[in-house]
Amino acid sequence: LYVVLGVILFKEKLSRLQGLDIFFAFIGASILTIRGGIFPVISLILAASFGLYGMLRKVIVLGAMPGLFIETIILLPAAASLIWWLSTQDQIAWGQHGLETDILLAFAGPLTVLPLLAFAFAARRIKLSTLGILQFVGPTLQFACGLYYGEAFTLAHAFCFGFIWLGVGVFAFDALKGQTHQDRAASR
Repeated sequence: LYVVLGVILFKEKLSRLQGLDIFFAFIGASILTIRGGIFPVISLILAASFGLYGMLRKVIVLGAMPGLFIETIILLPAAASLIWWLSTQDQIAWGQHGLETDILLAFAGPLTVLPLLAFAFAARRIKLSTLGILQFVGPTLQFACGLYYGEAFTLAHAFCFGFIWLGVGVFAFDALKGQTHQDRAASR
């Protein structure tokens, strides 16, 4: 979705190799969708919300830290309400699983700030289509965690991730090739 938003709204140009990259990623995701037999509604909602978020971070002229502060303030009432409701239902983990878990929970929020700030800085400085390609890193790490914890790895998974990472490789190759041409032109 990042790539679509970048091309349509920001008039970003894709090279032929970048178009091939998007095609490979689409094929990979389609394989897993067809093999799974379920239309990925939640995945598409997540993609749409992250795409919208990335687009807003790109167009709204606001520094990374002030923007993150405003986002946090906006989400605070919903988060506080959820924590309150979970505590009334005895569904909250805080204080239930030992000091080590409580410490990990306490540091989860501040540690989350670092990647959010990095994303906010990047969203203003790079093309939205490039940001979209970089979004494959998160699912790949989740995939690796799934493998580590013994989740099934089928032939459909192999083809899916093979096509996606082939696309990412094509994108990286094209980006490096473009950078090399820019470096040569700048040195002349």
